[in-house]
Amino acid sequence: MKDITITVLSEAKTSILYNLAKYRFNTVKQFQRLGVSSQVAHISKTLKVLRETNLIDRTGFAFTAKIGKMPDLYFLTPKGAKVVAESQRVDIESIQYPKSSNTLFQHDYLHRITTIDLQIAYDVWANGTFEVEPLFFDTYYHKVGSQRNQEETGKLRAKTQIELSDGSHFTPDAICRFTQKGKDTICCIEVHNGQDTTRLSNTIKGHLKAISDNAVQRAYDYKRLNYVLIVCERKEVMRKVIERINENIDLSNKVEKFLLFKTTDQIEPFADNWLTVSGSIVSVQ
Repeated sequence: MKDITITVLSEAKTSILYNLAKYRFNTVKQFQRLGVSSQVAHISKTLKVLRETNLIDRTGFAFTAKIGKMPDLYFLTPKGAKVVAESQRVDIESIQYPKSSNTLFQHDYLHRITTIDLQIAYDVWANGTFEVEPLFFDTYYHKVGSQRNQEETGKLRAKTQIELSDGSHFTPDAICRFTQKGKDTICCIEVHNGQDTTRLSNTIKGHLKAISDNAVQRAYDYKRLNYVLIVCERKEVMRKVIERINENIDLSNKVEKFLLFKTTDQIEPFADNWLTVSGSIVSVQ
């Protein structure tokens, strides 16, 4: 039997495949936010058909006491990735899909979902604003290089990995770049789940070290100071970390304007309602 091609699929099925090729993983709620359909039942039915034709698959995680039943994650199968690659006339390696089950980790579930939520918020904001041109949104689970062919492609690493001048490196959860009214902007983003304020404080110190080292500027041939955006699951964690920064780190006025915070329930709109360490509400621009 001849393989299904994307030209004979419905608009909803095509949208699901294209979104998975971009975001790698999505939940039903995210598909709804992305405009696949306003009806959860319709999305679920469409996902079932795509699974039955082996274009997508899903993984489920166990019930947890704190969260309850965590939503299933959907992703492209190799067959689905091939269909999208052929439709878009690109190499299959450019399509986002898990090459093995080793990429599906329960301990990273909430962190990854929040990162994808943030990317969706970025896309919705950038594509809905006439004066903004989105350039890229890379994440820590997007990889470049190869383990098998390091001489030609370089060692396998996260696409967001940034080298420092002392030979060390750091890896933001995401890095995005856009132009707005002709102004070029880069944001390094951290998503923090849980209550570990020490770990988050150390992560922020790593970003401040990178700023003093001009690491992002070298990596991207960038002329401005980059934003550091911190998205916290818990408001109390955000508050404590900001207190710790104010007590222990002497930020210049310039750097303070580029170190911004918000909570996961404030993800949208992406560019607005960010909190500075001094308590001001500002926009990324």
